[in-house]
Amino acid sequence: MTSQYSDSVVRSITEHLASRDFASARSLICDDQHRALIYECAWDLLLPALLALEEDSKEGSVKTEDCLRLFKEIVDRGKPKEVLLSLIEHLSQIKSTTVFVVALEGLQKVLLSIPTKRRAFLQWALPAIERYLTSLPDPQNQLLDDDTQRVLQDADPAVQMIVGCLEAALNFLLPFVQEVRLTSCDLLSVEKMGVEVLGQRQQLQHHLFSILGRCGVLHTYNLPEKPKSSAYNLAEKLVNAIAYLSSDLAALSFSVTHEDYKNMPATCDSDNDENDSSEGECMPHVPEISSAMLAYLLYVEFLASGSVPCVYSQRYIFEKNLGNITFLLSHPVYVLNYKGVALCGALIAKQSRGQYSSLDLDNSALTVPLHRLVKVMVMCPLKDVRERAVKVFCSYLKVFDSSARYIIYCHLLRAEEGAGIRGFLIDLFRADLHQWTPNIVEHENPFGSRNIVNILRIVCVLPQREETDLLNYSDCILAVLNLLRYVALTSLKQCSRDVSDRILSMAEVYGEQLKKGLDLSRAHYTLKLKQVEGKIAGKAKDYPDSTLLGIGDGALPNLPPEQEMDVMKAALARFDLMECVLVLAQDCLKLVSGC
Repeated sequence: MTSQYSDSVVRSITEHLASRDFASARSLICDDQHRALIYECAWDLLLPALLALEEDSKEGSVKTEDCLRLFKEIVDRGKPKEVLLSLIEHLSQIKSTTVFVVALEGLQKVLLSIPTKRRAFLQWALPAIERYLTSLPDPQNQLLDDDTQRVLQDADPAVQMIVGCLEAALNFLLPFVQEVRLTSCDLLSVEKMGVEVLGQRQQLQHHLFSILGRCGVLHTYNLPEKPKSSAYNLAEKLVNAIAYLSSDLAALSFSVTHEDYKNMPATCDSDNDENDSSEGECMPHVPEISSAMLAYLLYVEFLASGSVPCVYSQRYIFEKNLGNITFLLSHPVYVLNYKGVALCGALIAKQSRGQYSSLDLDNSALTVPLHRLVKVMVMCPLKDVRERAVKVFCSYLKVFDSSARYIIYCHLLRAEEGAGIRGFLIDLFRADLHQWTPNIVEHENPFGSRNIVNILRIVCVLPQREETDLLNYSDCILAVLNLLRYVALTSLKQCSRDVSDRILSMAEVYGEQLKKGLDLSRAHYTLKLKQVEGKIAGKAKDYPDSTLLGIGDGALPNLPPEQEMDVMKAALARFDLMECVLVLAQDCLKLVSGC
């Protein structure tokens, strides 16, 4: 058969595909006279067939099935290696989920038809699939503030596309997973497994983890009396597939540092004993999002619980997952923040109260999640996530003993600048202080008088002295005043003269600055209120239009006069509240000091 004739037949088939004349194209492909030609020229026909299939699926054409059959004929009749390379090369040009699924089915069929060099061919195909999955856009509507809204996630076209592609990739891998899945024999001796089997197992684990990590941006919920989400069903299948290749999912979920990676074998190609793990398995290099996602599914959703050995203590599991918790809480995607809070809460609930002492704080990984929880409590736009983060934060503090908690309070109060979170921390410190009776010996009390002085030295400060924006800083101010009042009523009598004098001195300076600030702020807002009342009364010309509200450096649009007046009155009421609490605190301090 001449080259000219071959080119003519290929050109005719391509033209028929372009004109959507699939019947004519199929007749040429299925003609026995052209079998050898199609076998050699399948590379040139696959891309036109994929493009035609993509165009038809986009338009919802009735000829889509004809085009699909034609594509399968080319895959069946082409040279396997040529078809394999062509599909891998053209995978990046596919935009339709439907066509991606079809292409993976063809790729899987070709790979299964090649009995040798399975691992080498997978090494060509899997990176192309991973690149395609990575290129998929994340869902835009992630601010689902309650379980009712999250149920609607499956109706999002972006979610449907991601789940469809990820499930297609999983289905592509499953036959190859079954080829090298663990058996009871494998668990007894690594010598009974060949290097190819070990290598393929590690290779498949890596790509299953890649798919699992891509699931991280989806709500994998399993709500009572509601159907499981499509993302949850997919995650469940992925975890089960990974369990086929590993007898210890807990170890795979542990967060791994860069130093750990240096000490791990990169591949399983060596027969050296140092590359043989104690379980006869190679540990794949798991991306952070994948190990975090696996930990969430194991300890929050309780998937594949039978693959988590009982030899690990709850403390060990918690410490090995600190990196996962930190990663999820630090991520800019709020869905991952939700999972980080849930994972942290699930693991903290299994820890003993006061199990960590101040000596354990040398491990900074223990305290980093506390900072990340604070950021979620303040910055996350999802109300239920913020509220849950507050509860988890309080539970987290309880795994430290009192001396460690005191150090943590000092550290956080120095690090955090937000008035709301500082007020929250001061209230927690006061609650801890209340638990210690005054009869305990001073040197045994982590919340003793000298430590109280250290805390007061940190909190009895106005950032800009009397010029501080008291309205924005009011939460912290009220917490400080309540702490001073509590100390005056309970602890001050037990203090030495030197310590009590220092406390009284700090309280006096703080009270004077606050009183000046309140006078200035009240005068300012009273003037604003008069201006607004003048507007409402139709006398705005008598007052300059200077009422401007803002957040930080950004100004908000002008409010209607009635709303402006409500804002001013609320501010003045807040100042009155602060002054009342200030007077109460000062009276208590004077009473105790004998003034």
